[in-house]
Amino acid sequence: MHTLSLRLLSSFAALLIIELASSNLPAAETISGRVYIDANGNGQLDGGETGLAGVAVTDGVQIVESGADGSYRLELADDPVLPIRNTRTVAISWPTNTWPSGAWYRRLDQTKPGDAINFGLVQEKQKFPFAVVHATDPHDAFRRDFNYLWRQDVGRMGDLVRFAVVTGDLGYMGPDNADKDFADIRQFTRDFPVPMFHTPGNHDIVGIHSTDWKKPTDIHGNGAYTKYLGPLRWSFTYAGVHFIGLDWARVEPNGSLQTGHPDVAVHWLDADLKRLPAGARIIGFSHQFWSPDPKFWQLVKKYKFELLMAGHAHRNMDISNDGIEYQLTMSLSKILHVKAQGHQLVDYCQGYNLAKPGTHVGHCRLFVLEQFQPRRGEHEGLIDKRLTGASYRFKPMPTKACELELTIEPETARKFGVRIATGDAAASRLEVAIEGNTISAGDLTTAAGRRHDDNNIHLHLLWDNELLEVRCNRRSFFTQPLKAAGPLSIELFAEGGPAVFRQVDLWELRPGTSEQLMEIAGYYSTEGGS
Repeated sequence: MHTLSLRLLSSFAALLIIELASSNLPAAETISGRVYIDANGNGQLDGGETGLAGVAVTDGVQIVESGADGSYRLELADDPVLPIRNTRTVAISWPTNTWPSGAWYRRLDQTKPGDAINFGLVQEKQKFPFAVVHATDPHDAFRRDFNYLWRQDVGRMGDLVRFAVVTGDLGYMGPDNADKDFADIRQFTRDFPVPMFHTPGNHDIVGIHSTDWKKPTDIHGNGAYTKYLGPLRWSFTYAGVHFIGLDWARVEPNGSLQTGHPDVAVHWLDADLKRLPAGARIIGFSHQFWSPDPKFWQLVKKYKFELLMAGHAHRNMDISNDGIEYQLTMSLSKILHVKAQGHQLVDYCQGYNLAKPGTHVGHCRLFVLEQFQPRRGEHEGLIDKRLTGASYRFKPMPTKACELELTIEPETARKFGVRIATGDAAASRLEVAIEGNTISAGDLTTAAGRRHDDNNIHLHLLWDNELLEVRCNRRSFFTQPLKAAGPLSIELFAEGGPAVFRQVDLWELRPGTSEQLMEIAGYYSTEGGS
């Protein structure tokens, strides 16, 4: 079976488990079972299939590892943010070069005392580069009625994208709507073209601002979340990179829930990280990483996290500090390109109309602030330039900064775009190209997308202080280094057929700072909202 098919099957199987009617049986104190190599990939433990040692199994509080024959035994521990035991889950943290063949977690209200909980894994070859989609804070726009455009765009990226992570605030959950809304979100998760993982946001917790979250039902507190979407805390390793998801709500002395990683999550994280080999690459996801517990940040620094990704602020922001890269995503979404050495991020923005809740807009709009325009200097323009297997070169500009806006009608060209050079060295040249439904900038490739109102490609490039930022169709966003090694040369090109450059505007930019560029070029607002 194709590897991606197995991975999608495992995600669907995990979600199918929680469709069963709640048994309301008391959770077993001791959980046991086997982790095994699923030789035929059917998601079931069959005769002759061998156990797999050293695989972590967790109830979200403590972690044990499977023995030589794949068996494990876990004594269930208390979790203050999941006081109703039947809402608890047991899950595995699978090792690199494997992927679950069936369910990777089980909610305890679907398990009778004494039942074995087995986890199957298939072996697969995982390699660099690969991509991960990060989305966050969709709120009511994330129900299955919306955002099909985003799902289709991710599907067009093919096997480059291995999985997606959504870091919470999926809706505005209350006791009257949580079951329906989470059911819709689960359906959207199933329909997504790659496996999707979640972490809960503050708006996903039923009764978060009162003590009602402790009511003994299967939906109050985090109960609805675990009922439909799985564990509050999870981890796994892909191609040697360890991925972690954490919850973000702690119990206060008065019994209410407040934002911040709970102590139990910090302790679990410590236990998870201790299992890793020295120098392991670690990437963490949560609704936010603002935590009142300094022990959390001590762990992040001790284990030298490569990247933290979160939301909550409804902004694209880089708030890295103390050597830890920390990125906030606005909504839908960022694309994380993971390489053998390091990573790069692409802002792939889809907004929704905040003025009309539930209205999907589908694009973010770039605003050039008024104070930026005075930096524009010498200008060159081009109207309706048709290129067929040829190029057009602007005269060299003695500058270290420029702004370029292009509207391009593809016609039948196989590939078209812009080549930028500031000298002869490879580090001072970059090609931004559209080919089919993809855009590439240097060694990054992702979906270009198309606007609803026309069939044109819209590019906006800003280059300043050896940093080039590329935006395509007001959705894709690249940042690439481009060294200033000489006069600036810009060339338009089309290959394999004609393309019409309907309008091109090139400005020389007067001196400014990188901070100005990031503030201006990185400023997004959703259409119809802010």
